[in-house]
Amino acid sequence: MSRLQTTTLLCVVAIALSLIFATGCGWKGEPVPEHIDTGDTDTAYNDLTYTAVTGNATVISAIAANLKGYINTSEGYKEATQEVGFLISREKSNPMRADADNENAEDGLVKCIKIDEVDDDHSIKTRIFGLIPFTRFYFRTYAIMADGKVLHGVAKSFMTQNLTISLIDPPTRIGLFDADLAMDLGGLASGDYGTTAKLYVRCADATIESPTSPISEAAYDTKTEASATESETRFSANVGNLTPGQQYSVMAYVDVVSDFYNYDTDNPCSNGVFKYGVEAQAVRTDKFKSNTISLAANALTGIRAFTGESAEVDYDKVLVSDCYFTLPSDTLDASEYGIMLSTDEEFAADSTRTCTSGTALRTGNRYDISVNNLRLKTTYYYKAYVIVRGVKFTSQTVCTFSTKDYTPYAIDLGLSVQWADKNVGAWSKSAAGAYYAWGEVSQKDQYTDETFAGAGLNVTSIGGTAVDIATVRYGDGWRLPTPDEVKELFLNCTWKWTTSGGVYGYEITGDNENKIFIPACGFKMRDEVEDYNSTGYYWTSERGESSTGLGQVIDMYFREGMKSDESKLPLHTCNPALGLCIRAVYTK
Repeated sequence: MSRLQTTTLLCVVAIALSLIFATGCGWKGEPVPEHIDTGDTDTAYNDLTYTAVTGNATVISAIAANLKGYINTSEGYKEATQEVGFLISREKSNPMRADADNENAEDGLVKCIKIDEVDDDHSIKTRIFGLIPFTRFYFRTYAIMADGKVLHGVAKSFMTQNLTISLIDPPTRIGLFDADLAMDLGGLASGDYGTTAKLYVRCADATIESPTSPISEAAYDTKTEASATESETRFSANVGNLTPGQQYSVMAYVDVVSDFYNYDTDNPCSNGVFKYGVEAQAVRTDKFKSNTISLAANALTGIRAFTGESAEVDYDKVLVSDCYFTLPSDTLDASEYGIMLSTDEEFAADSTRTCTSGTALRTGNRYDISVNNLRLKTTYYYKAYVIVRGVKFTSQTVCTFSTKDYTPYAIDLGLSVQWADKNVGAWSKSAAGAYYAWGEVSQKDQYTDETFAGAGLNVTSIGGTAVDIATVRYGDGWRLPTPDEVKELFLNCTWKWTTSGGVYGYEITGDNENKIFIPACGFKMRDEVEDYNSTGYYWTSERGESSTGLGQVIDMYFREGMKSDESKLPLHTCNPALGLCIRAVYTK
């Protein structure tokens, strides 16, 4: 063949090949964009008409990554596909779309990320969160075509970054009651923090072995969420409610929420696992913890408490006046103040009672405090205290007082029972003594339905029981009188309206000439005594008939002129929440 013939044949072959490729040889789809490096993307040609191309993972952090892929179709994307997106798995190196629908797949969890829009260059993309730090993940692009056929791109993998946490020592600022902390966090990209990972600071007055290890209930323990600063890698947190002068251990750690965490294989031990919600679980946070640093809150100085030396003793209660405290700054205030009361001069714990003052502070942070229900004939020691920001400061001055024994004498009036010569709590026969609600065994500041804590409606009699104040104070044999015993006192003795010690009341004389005096001391409602020096109200041991409110209790009731008409017995009913005096009876 001549050189001319050879040249002509080569030209014909070249033109024929050119025409074949120009018509596509069956290829009807869009070509892969020129900017894609096909050597890196490992395009999978499932069909000469359609392709699903897996791109590279980029901007990989500890918990997130950008995924990109391409979907090529011979017609419009909307018409050609039912669904497009990405498949990603931690354990399955070749994730398939069918695996994502099988939640019980033994070969690993596959997560399906559906994408709604395809860009003009046929690309799809997303940023996936909830990954596990320092872990390999496998992913690929997929498409479900209009006819139901599933196309998969070539599977690829990437490794997430590790999380690093460094708690800065010393802290940025240490105050009396709080401290500002700083920490550096590595492994997260911009915008990742707060999505599926959060940074916390844990502070305790015990050594921390792990952020998930238990700390005794007696130890102070708090968890504070950190916030990002402008640098996005430096974080800050404020730990509050510190006790001045107390030493603390501080640790920072990250909670990571991940759908890819396998509880059974990653952490067979249940200790130290945090669960978030129902679907997602968190990885073990002690994998991502910082160093532990020590923190000593500043000592609080300049706060002192002073004990008031004035103690006015009234039977089973005392009024301590003019206690006060000092504060070094106007920014501080007291959350509680009062006295510590004890029968032991050393204030042993089992004998010490903390009594909080309910009165408002006067000028100079002065206050008074009333304490009820004291023991008879007992020496007490007391000192003032004040609590500021959770710290209790006690006075160096200890004062003392003693209660008296006002035990009554039993007077025989020739009746079925003997009557006390004075009221419960009274130091003389004309004194009112103490006021009590029915079925209560201590005095109080307010006598109302709301403060009533005495015997219930189902109790008809309390004589000689644990809620009979006469029995409680004086012991066996002493109790409240019954209505019949009051009636006996009225009908079988002489009653004379008179005064004793400047107080009106009845002098009652038996047939044997023995006498008692019962003062007209009124009753106490709220914090005021009413009808004093004109009417007497004394509890009996029995309830009357009533179905309203707290019910009614029978009381001994008298006023001037009662004895002139013996058809009017000294009995009526009264609200049990009111404070009435007590005149006890004694049975041998």
